[in-house]
Amino acid sequence: MISPRVVAIYGNGLGFGDITLPNAMVVDHTTSRAEHGHPGKGGIRRQYGRGSIRCGTALAHYPGVVLSDRDAFTAAQAGSLASQSDASLILDAVLLAYVMIAVVNSLVTATADRAREFELLRLIGTTRRQVRAMMRRETSILVAAAVIVGSLIALPLLIGVSAGMTRHLVPSVPPLSTLAIVAVVTALGWFSIMIPARLAMRSRTAGVLNSRQG
Repeated sequence: MISPRVVAIYGNGLGFGDITLPNAMVVDHTTSRAEHGHPGKGGIRRQYGRGSIRCGTALAHYPGVVLSDRDAFTAAQAGSLASQSDASLILDAVLLAYVMIAVVNSLVTATADRAREFELLRLIGTTRRQVRAMMRRETSILVAAAVIVGSLIALPLLIGVSAGMTRHLVPSVPPLSTLAIVAVVTALGWFSIMIPARLAMRSRTAGVLNSRQG
């Protein structure tokens, strides 16, 4: 029987337990300590023949139940957590790929539908170089808007998580990860617009002008 005394109260555990106890007190009630000279305090010790016989007799009525030591149990738990983590990563990757494909498809379709506009610009004296420069400016504006709007959408969530976990309103954002996300967004937007625009300007003027625009 122990009578612990509260010496401090913290409102944010950040992954720690609800109660923090001295290490010596905790070790006295763990399987690890029981295996080092204090049997019977928190775990089953398979290395003792008599204990193994008793456990085997008790589990004989439960087919399929296997007695294992702490190391085997820890390894099984680690394998289960790794499998769950892999499944979550695969699911996130599939969802991200779906979003990326949808965005690219929308940009390519919208740009290809502007072939008539590009040819009309060329008929009034605009060169291909000027049209490409116009598309580069439009792409830059679109990519910048995507990064800004995406950041503004994610910012309230990040602030909420940071305030709830650390009591600080300024979230901690890894700079390398942020730069990688911006680079991917920029590459997707750039190639999804500029490549279809170049292909659209290769069409003959008469064929494009005579075609109906949907």
